[in-house]
Amino acid sequence: MAKPRKVFVLYINGKTLKSVKSLVLIDLLLGTGFYFAAKIMTSSLLIASLGSMAGSEGVKWRLRRQRTRVITVPVKKPG
Repeated sequence: MAKPRKVFVLYINGKTLKSVKSLVLIDLLLGTGFYFAAKIMTSSLLIASLGSMAGSEGVKWRLRRQRTRVITVPVKKPG
């Protein structure tokens, strides 16, 4: 007998969509800014690219860390 398949439904509300949009905008704008700043300072494409990635990820990491909430869900034990 085949096992029943599990179906996962992902619900995205407006607040989640807004936060995703803001993270994408932050990534694009800050990444571009970091890239051009590093490019002007170092004149190296590789260093500018790495600085852009590290800078935008660092800012996103700090933003996520500030908004972190811990939610606990009680689980019923069988029996």
